[in-house]
Order: sequence, then C-alpha cells, then structure tokens
Amino acid sequence: MGKTVSFKIYAFIASVLLVLTAGMMNVPTAHADEEKTVDIDNITIDQTTPLKVWDTFGVQWDWSAKNGVKAGEKFTIQFPKELAVQNTLDIQLVDADGTVGGNCVATGGSTNNVVCTFNDKFEHKDNVHGMVKVQAQAIKTTENSNEPTLPFEVNSKVVNVTLPGPHGGIGPADAKVPDKTNKDGWFTSNDGSKIEWRIVMLGKDLANISGDVVINDSISLKNGAVGHKFITAGLVAVEYTSDPAQLGEPSAKGKKLQVTQDIAADGLSQKLTLTKPADGWKADRFYNVYYQSQAIDGNESAVGTIVSNNAKIDGIPAQNLVRDVTRKQTGSGTITGVNRGTFEVKKVHDPATQPAELQNGTKFTVNVDIQSPQPSFNKNYDIQVPLNGDIVKGDVSLPKDTKVTLTEKLPTNDAKFTYGDPKFAATTATDGNVEIKDNGKTAVITISDQRNVGVTLTNKVTAKPQVGTVKLAKKLVWKNSGNAFTEANATAQNFKVNYVCTKDGKDVKSGEVTLKGDGTETAIADVPLGAACSFTEVNPAALPGFNWEGNLFQTASGEVSKDKPLVVAVTNPLVTLTNKYATAVGTFKVVKKLNVSGIASPDTKKFSFNYTCTKDGAALAEHTNKKLEVTGAGEVVSPNIPVGASCTVTEDRESAKIDGATLTVAEGAAVTITAGTVPSVTITNTYVKDEGDFTITKKLVDPDKVATGKTFDFAYVCTAAGKQDIKGELKGIPAGGSKTSEKIPAGYSCKITETGASVANADLKTTGLDDVTIVKNRTQTVEATNAYSQWKGVVKLSKSLTGTGKELAKDKEFQVGYKCVKGDKATKEGKLTVKAGTPVEVKDIPVGSVCTFTEDKAQATVEGASLNELDSTTVATATVADKDATVAANLVNSYHELGAVAVTKAVQGTAAGSSDSKKEYTIVAEWQHNGKTETKEFKVKAGETYTDLPKLPVGTQITLKEKLPEGNVFSTWQTPGYTSDTKDAVKDNGDGTAIVTVQAGTGAKATLVKVTNTTNIPWYWLLVPLIPLAGAAIPGAPAPQGGKPQGNAPQTPGAQAQGQAPSGAQKPGANPAQNVQSQQPNGQKQQVQGQKAQNKGLANTGASVLWVIAGALILAVIGAVLVLRSRRRNND
Repeated sequence: MGKTVSFKIYAFIASVLLVLTAGMMNVPTAHADEEKTVDIDNITIDQTTPLKVWDTFGVQWDWSAKNGVKAGEKFTIQFPKELAVQNTLDIQLVDADGTVGGNCVATGGSTNNVVCTFNDKFEHKDNVHGMVKVQAQAIKTTENSNEPTLPFEVNSKVVNVTLPGPHGGIGPADAKVPDKTNKDGWFTSNDGSKIEWRIVMLGKDLANISGDVVINDSISLKNGAVGHKFITAGLVAVEYTSDPAQLGEPSAKGKKLQVTQDIAADGLSQKLTLTKPADGWKADRFYNVYYQSQAIDGNESAVGTIVSNNAKIDGIPAQNLVRDVTRKQTGSGTITGVNRGTFEVKKVHDPATQPAELQNGTKFTVNVDIQSPQPSFNKNYDIQVPLNGDIVKGDVSLPKDTKVTLTEKLPTNDAKFTYGDPKFAATTATDGNVEIKDNGKTAVITISDQRNVGVTLTNKVTAKPQVGTVKLAKKLVWKNSGNAFTEANATAQNFKVNYVCTKDGKDVKSGEVTLKGDGTETAIADVPLGAACSFTEVNPAALPGFNWEGNLFQTASGEVSKDKPLVVAVTNPLVTLTNKYATAVGTFKVVKKLNVSGIASPDTKKFSFNYTCTKDGAALAEHTNKKLEVTGAGEVVSPNIPVGASCTVTEDRESAKIDGATLTVAEGAAVTITAGTVPSVTITNTYVKDEGDFTITKKLVDPDKVATGKTFDFAYVCTAAGKQDIKGELKGIPAGGSKTSEKIPAGYSCKITETGASVANADLKTTGLDDVTIVKNRTQTVEATNAYSQWKGVVKLSKSLTGTGKELAKDKEFQVGYKCVKGDKATKEGKLTVKAGTPVEVKDIPVGSVCTFTEDKAQATVEGASLNELDSTTVATATVADKDATVAANLVNSYHELGAVAVTKAVQGTAAGSSDSKKEYTIVAEWQHNGKTETKEFKVKAGETYTDLPKLPVGTQITLKEKLPEGNVFSTWQTPGYTSDTKDAVKDNGDGTAIVTVQAGTGAKATLVKVTNTTNIPWYWLLVPLIPLAGAAIPGAPAPQGGKPQGNAPQTPGAQAQGQAPSGAQKPGANPAQNVQSQQPNGQKQQVQGQKAQNKGLANTGASVLWVIAGALILAVIGAVLVLRSRRRNND
C-alpha cells in the first residue's frame, strides 16, 4: 500500500513537471515542429567482449524523420576521441527496391564523424527512417578502465553509448611479442587513398648483418583500375623491446632509428636503408619500418581495389614479406518511408438545366487553403476546375493529418450567366475524411495515409439572353516610330470596314462602317452577346509620297482577327484599326567587281562602303555617312531610302587594301532613289601584285683557275612577318653570268646562300651575299664574288748515288725535267739541276698534283763508270696531297766502275807458218748491259791485239767465241784456247768459248785475253814420200785413145774439192778441174803445172807413171775429205 501511494505521488510530481516543461518549451517545440528533424536511437557497438586498443568493430544506429526529409537535409554523428571511424567511405541509404535516398560519408582522422545527407527521392513520404552501420577502431584507452559509456555527439547533442563488457572501458592493446619477421598493411583511417605498410624484423634475424639493413620493395595492382605508388610521407623506423608498453605502441614508444628511402621514378619500387645503430643489431630487440603508398591519381581507392606489396631484406635468406591489402566497404545504410496523399476536386452540372451557352470544360476557380502539421506545406492558392471535365488534384503530396479547405470563387458581373451557390460533397459519400461546412459552400479535407481524398462541386447556372455594342476607331501611325501619323490628306480620309458576327455557326450580324482618319469612334449596335465578330478593312486610297503598310485590328487585350474574333459581351472593349504609314522608299545596290593580277582573288574579303543621301538639297541624317559591306565580288542592297533622294557611294579604301598589292578603285556615279526600281553603283577594285625580284651575278677571283668551267648554284628563302616563306633556287650560273629570281612579293626579305661552291684543295671566300629586300617593280642586284686560293705544297727532289762507281759521280750535276699534272691538266713544269746530297725544292705546286721527275740519262754519263739503269731510278713521282705539305721525290743513279778488256791472237802448230795462218780471225764478244744483250764482232790477226771493245762495268761477264777458220788439204784447225795473265779473269769453257770477267782497276790498262789457235798439216801428207815406190810397182796402162780429153772430164787426177757436190750434181758449164785448182796449195798448183809442162815435153812412151800420179791424186782427195769431215765434227 505504501509503495502504491509513493508511486502515485511520484507519478503526480512527474506529471506536474512534464506539464511545466511543456509550457516552458512550448515555443521552442513549435519551432522544432516547423523544422524537419532526424532522431538518432540505439547507438550500439557490435563487439561483446571488452574493447582494447586497436580492436575494430561495427557501430550501428537507427534514425527516423517522422515528418519526412528534404533534399540536402543532413544529420551528423561525431565519434569520441577514443574511437576512430575507419576509412573514408560513401555509404548509400537504400530501400528494399534499390532506391537511394541519400548517402553517408564516414571520415576518419581529425574529422572523425559520419555525415548523412538526403536527396529528393523521399521528400513526399512520411515516417522516413532507417539504419546506418560503420566500422570503427579503438585507438585510445579510457581514463577509467571501468568507464561504462562514451559520449557521441548527435546533431550537436551528446548521447552516451554503452561500451561492451561487464564494466565497459577500453583497455590497452594486447602486447604480443613478434615471433617472426613479417609484413602487413592497411588503408589509413583518415585518407582512403593511402595505405600504411609495416615491416617487423626480429633482431636475431639481423644479428648476422654487419652493416646497414637494405630492403628492396615493390608495389603492384592486383585488382582495380588505379594502382598505388610509394610516397615519402609516414616514413618511420624504430627499435623496441619486449616491454609491454613498447610492444603495445612501438611506433610511439620505441627508439627512433635513421632510415632513408630511394623511390624509383615510376614510384613502383623503392630501396629502404635502415642505418645500423651505434650499438649494432641486437638479438633481443625488434625493428619496425613504417612507410606509405598512395593511389596514383591521389583519389580514394575504389572498393575492391587490391594492392600487393613485396619486400626483400638483403642478408636474410628465408622470408615471406608479401602482403595484399584490399579496400573494403565496411559500412551500410537503409531508408524507408510511407507515401503521402492529396485532395481531388471535380466540377459537375446537371445536364438537364445546363444552358447551351455553358460549354463543358469551362473553368471555375476554387480557392485552396492548406494547413499542415509540417508548416512548410502551408499554402493558399487558386485552382481552375473544368466543368464536367478532368479531376484536379493538389500540386503536392501532403503529410498525414493536413487540413485542406476548399471554397469556390464565383464570377462577378458576368453578362451571360447567373450563378447559384456552390455545393461541395464527398465524392465517396462514406469518406470520413471530408467535412462539409457553411451549407455546402466549404469543404474541409483531412489527408490520410497513402491515398487521395476527393470532393465534387456543383451549382446552378442560368443564361442571360442580351445584346451588346461594338465600337471601332481608326488610328494612323508612322510605321517605324509608332507616333501618330498626322498628314492632312490621311486624317481627313474616310476608311471603310466590313464586319461579320457569327453565333452557333450562323451569321447574326454583318455590314460596313466608315471610320474617320482623325480617330472618331463608330459603333455597331445590337450584336447578340456571345457572337464572334471579325473585321476586314477595304484598302485605303494611296497617299502621294507615302506607303501604306497594312492594318491591324486589336483591343487592349490583343489582336482581333478571323482566328481571334471579338466575342461580344454586355460591355466590349474598343476595337482599334491601326494603319501604319511610311515615307515612300526605295533602295540602291552596290555591285563589287574585282580585277586581280598576280594574287589570289579576295573572294572572302569584306569590302566596306560609305554612302550619303540628300533630298531637296538637305542631307538625310539617317542616311549620312552610313556603312554597307559586301563579301568578295558580290552585291549589297541599301536600306530603304526616301524616293527622290540622291546617294553617293565611296569605298573605304584603307580597308580594301591587300598587303602586297596595289589597289586602284573605280567608283560609279551617284544614283537617285526611285520607286519600283533598284539603281546600282558599280565599284571596281583592281589589284596588281606588288612584287619585284633580284639578280645574282657571279664573279670569280681565281688566279689558279681552280674553278674554271664551274657553274654555281644558289638557294634563297624569302620571309615576311605573318606570311608564308618563299623558297627558290638559281642554278647553273657560270662565272661572269647572271640569273634572275622569280617574282617575289614586295617587302619580303630574302636570305641567299650558295651551295656547292667549294673546290677541292682550295680555300674559298665568298662576299656580296647580303640579304635583299624586295622592292616593288624593281630588280635588286646581288654580286656574289668567290675568291679561290688553291692549296699548294712543295716537292723536295733529292739525288742518291749507289754502286761501285758512285764516288766518280759525287760532284756531277744531273739534269732533270719535271711536270706536275692534276687530272688532265699540267699545273707546273720545268727543268732543274740537282747534285747528290743537295736536295732541290719545287714550290707552289697545287694540291692534288702528281709531279713526275725525269732525269736526262744522256747527261748522266760519268767518266770511268757506267749507269746501271736496272738498279737506278731515273723517273720519280710525288703527289702533293695536303695544303702546305712538303713531299719528297728521290732519283737514284747506280754507277758501276768500268774496266777494259783487250784480245790478242796467237797461232801455233805445224801449219803456223803457212800463209793461211796469217789471215784475220773473227771473234764474237757477247755480254749483258742494263738488262740487254750486246754483241760485238771483230777481227784480229795473229800477233796483234784488239783494244776496241767498250769499257764495261766491273764484274760484267763477256762471252768470247772465235769463228774457227776452215781447214783445207794443207792445214787443219783445232779448238782455240783462252788465257790471261790476270788471275781469274778468264774461264775457258773448252768448247771454243770463254767467259771473261771485267776486272776492277782496268780502266787504264785493259785485261788482256789471249786467244790461241793451233793449226797443223793434215796427216795424209806423211804418205806422199811413199807414192813413187807404190808407182814403180804398178804396171803401165795403155794410153788413152785420141789426142784430147773427152767431154768435161778433169785433166788432173784427184778427188772432188772439199765442199763440192759430186760431178753428177754440178751446175751446167762448171769445170771441175778449175774448182780443184782454186783450192789446191800453191806448191801443189806449181807441181801440177810443172807436170803439165813436163808432159808436153815428153813423148808418149806408154810407161806407168800416169798411174802413179793418179794414185797420188786419189790419196789427196781422200785426205781432203777426211779433213773436211773432221772439221765438220768439230764445228758441230
């Protein structure tokens, strides 16, 4: 009972406080109701165990907006400092149908909040609500380990959220000792474009590394469109121990180490160098390196992006430091709402009582007054509802419980109809959301959920059968200004107008009225109301000097025509017939003609003309110094100008000019404006291109004629600011010749260059090639002078002596001719004298010349020596190849010392005293001299010496061969022998030849060679003493018959002469006896002759002496034959 009383007391006190609070907050509450608000409820953390630093978990809350939302409306959840929103994400608020009603942005870092913003998709719904979930991380311990809640700020209001676990609070991170060298990474909480990477290294793994630790690291994209690259931000290295405080936060509480970073140009690889601490790497310590990468485009990485990182630590063999980091969507959101409704109004009339004049579709005005629980929907406006037509709805969906009050606004002063009171009724009789008030004149609609509430409006309309009056008046104005046209001839004129009024398809009134030009009104009476009247003016008479520009029927509210007739009412607006007048005008045209020469026709150029018109001696202000334009060779028509005006046209010549051309303008005469015709002014522009040219004349300074016959080529480039360059060539200009360029626009500056002017082995200096500026109608002169200096050099000619006789020639001067040729042209020639050991220079020889030096061998003789041409160089060449070069040529003379050989003849043997041994003996001498075989045949007698053999070089070998004398019956010859008193001078070959070697020192006294011949009497003469003995033993022969020998028989006994043919082969008339006698020795000849004489003196006794003689002759012939055979064998 006591508890019940206490509870009642507490309840009563609470009620009183609630009433007081509501009273105090009445105005703020009403203000809050005017604003759409979002309520946040049920903020929860989805982890059940107590939180520790670095724990990640979901944070979820419900939200609701009972009065709906508007596009751009927001709500914000600010997280406490102990918790961090993970990643920056865009979370969509989506309903069950996939409609996105807004988005929430979760932003970490210093912002550390979630901001949700609505779009317009749910603006017309009530009770809009949903849920949001994001990922968060505990980053800081609470001051009290048993802190049960943390303060979240929701739309600037603090909401305490319960922490998980029996006592709440956030404890320190688990201090876990690393068990292996490893690597990990994560997207940073405050910037979704960056990844934080961490390499954890055990000190025991580094203990064997003597120096710095080098880490080679690379990054790649495994999934997604935009990869990452390394950045310098966030680079930290620390050393820490197993102390739990340091293990929990090594980056903040560890010992900082020095680390450097070398990022490749593409950002996809890097080298990290961790400097070895002063006390070295310790096995009981741990070493962390932190660094970052960022999306290449600098924007947040898309959800689903996978970035892979691969690191390798030099010096640690086994390691698996590959890590993939995935960008995940760690949030979600929902939205839903209830559809709204509005009102509907329909206007009807009883067809039985509806006047024929009242057409279906006639619109009636209904006033709408809206009062909503959401003040932003409050509104008062009118709608037009068609009779017996479409239902008209409210223009917006309205929140539930909105009140809509409808009242009709009946027309006033309607000449056609009389209206009864309006009657509203619920379209659905049982609709409890419609309340009818004021005897049906007012309907109050209460909006319900998700449907429209309709009413029907009726009232009685009665037609008023009446007629009306239509008034017309004439108005005259100037066409251009609209000012009153007050010409007397016009204002006094009568204007006739025909009218026709129809109703229900029938003409109900028609006729003609006359209107005064001064504006006097004219009435058409008794026109049935509702008749549609249209009007037609009869064309007024023309006014001299003026043009009539048509008419216009109109009322104050608009035009009246057959399509827009005037509907007659009780009271009708004045119909004004407006006539527009203008001064009679005409035009002229300007015809542009173009004559061009040397330039492109300016067909796109705009030509400007000024014209001035006068009338009656006075200038027309609106037509004075006015401008016309025409493009190219075309025409342009002037504006309207009063008829009778005289117009003069001139061209704006400055704008008509064309760069690079001379303009001549021929303008036409003035024209007079007439009605109905268009006079023309022809203006002709003649353009002649401004151009000139230049002439290049080639001059040569060429003392060495190195460029003789050469032609010269030139190229030129002509430029002008803002214009296209002009290029050309002038080729093949001979020395002293000229060529002229093509025509070039005036004002161009031409730079001229010469090409291919150089000549081999000569210096070139060109002058006169100055830039030229083209002058109109002139030929500029360019005189290009090429001065050539032929490169020259020197040939140094020297004389060398060799051979055994060189000392005999050392003081001799040698005569040498030289000729230098380049191509097929002699460049230098002459003669010079040179001595051995004293070179002679030939100067100024053009480079490229080949100089040939030829010694006069006829002048090269030296007493006591012979020139050995085979070992001599009597022709030498030298080529001058370089500028200022000195080249050498050397002539070499090889002299051999000369020696003499003399030949003496000796004869010995049994026949040496005969006359044949006193004859001249023929000897042939043969030797080699300068590569040629030379011979000399000479004769020498026994006991004489031949000394006319030429002196020859010492060592020359002379072959001597004697022509062996022919033997006869009285003598025979043996092979000659060769001897000399000089040792080794003669080599007797034993075959009748000998080799004589010319000896040194025999120039004054010749080496004497002795040729000895042995001649003997033939052996058969030893038998002659035996002949008489043989004759005595031979019997005598009978004497021949007759006194004389018969025929040609020989008269002496004996054989045929040696060398003669047998008698059967003798020539006709030959006498064998004579042949034999001519070859017998003198003794034998005398003996035969004695025998003849003896025979003449002796009688023919018939003794045998003749047979003895015959036998002796036979023996002589036989001996002669034997000698001849022996001699022939020796010769062979």
